[in-house]
Amino acid sequence: MAKVFLSFFNDMYDADVPEKMPCFYEAFIKGLQKSGNDVLYYMMTKFVSDDFGRAPQLVLKKIKNFHPDIIILFNNCFYDISNDFSCPIIVYSVDSPLYFSNKNVLSIKKNNFIYASSDASNECYIRKKFCTGKNDFCLIPFFSEVYAENIEQTTNISFLGSSFWSSSSISPWNVFQRTEHTEQEYEDFKRIAEKIAANPFDESLSAFLPENLPLSSWIMPLSAECRSRVLSEVADLGLKIYGPKSWAQDFGSDMNLTLAYRQQTLYSVKHNQDLYNASKICLNINHVQAVNSFSWRVCDIMASNGCLVSQEKSVLQERFPNCRIPTFSNKYEAREICKKLLENEAMRQDIVAACQEEINAKYRFKHVLKILEQATGVCLLQQSNGDTICLPTIQTKKRKGGKSSLFWHSLLFSLSFLPLFSKCFKRDRLFKKIKKRMEDAC
Repeated sequence: MAKVFLSFFNDMYDADVPEKMPCFYEAFIKGLQKSGNDVLYYMMTKFVSDDFGRAPQLVLKKIKNFHPDIIILFNNCFYDISNDFSCPIIVYSVDSPLYFSNKNVLSIKKNNFIYASSDASNECYIRKKFCTGKNDFCLIPFFSEVYAENIEQTTNISFLGSSFWSSSSISPWNVFQRTEHTEQEYEDFKRIAEKIAANPFDESLSAFLPENLPLSSWIMPLSAECRSRVLSEVADLGLKIYGPKSWAQDFGSDMNLTLAYRQQTLYSVKHNQDLYNASKICLNINHVQAVNSFSWRVCDIMASNGCLVSQEKSVLQERFPNCRIPTFSNKYEAREICKKLLENEAMRQDIVAACQEEINAKYRFKHVLKILEQATGVCLLQQSNGDTICLPTIQTKKRKGGKSSLFWHSLLFSLSFLPLFSKCFKRDRLFKKIKKRMEDAC
């Protein structure tokens, strides 16, 4: 039995529902536990692609008391603990190396980490920036712990994912249009957008980007533009969208796309399994950063009774050579493929059966564990179940005025006992905040 410490960014963190997390992490944690490992995990509530700094003493103490045999930091989203532990530390890329935290630490301490990614195109970038040894990088297979269930398929087409957009977002083309330009400048701008959409890791792009539009300002808007364009094209075929409320609030000029959104919160493995099994077609539209890769949802869909229809990527054929996965390169192809599959039950079922067979043969969590064992020398496959512990999450940003904050909350707590103020302050909540401030100061 091994002891594994994990850390990851949880954009849906809810203190009242501590098990609320993206299904990938739920499957990863439960997979480790079912394989006989004890798991301690920490959920970061702030997405930081620069420096988290040193770990708070309370957090560090609890990890040390756990005595991990292996540490896995998804996107390196955690404090720098490289000097505190001698066990293998894996930096597991789940979005893009562009979003790794503590990049300076990774660059300086090149012999302290093992890197893992499901995207082979990340290897060159990671090796150039962060690691030097031959055995410092391992290619991890995608996986799914979703299973097929024969339930009624009540949805023609489903999509579960982010819009990559919000009402506060500003696109590069909005910024560009604030001033007048020549026709040549318009053409140049479009060419830059096409190059970034094709490969945001191309370092030669920096020479062509306007000073007020760095690369980071393009990736989300381009991803949103591609995703919304395809979904809008198939919206009238019975599409249902699940994800953040931005789908319902920020596409006001597109009625069909807006009305395709369903206000149900889906995040767990069970949620995903139920949705995909109840859908005839399940769409995958990638983030721009997935140059020749694909989303976690691909394997989840393939494992279910839903038929995967995906944005075209050559890696799909490389990874799944026995499956004829329907792919599209533009919104018009996406629409034609969906219409054809909705009208041809036999064709759809053939694709589903081949996908399920491929997942069961090569893309279950046990296959991930085998690679991690080889990379670390730590045995992760046991017969009995292990334990899972969630390390209470604290503020990830530096707190200013810690002592004054403690004094202020203590004062309010004292006032809450006076008749005049007793109904103004919630005593239990204040007590919890005082306790938390004291713990953070330890």
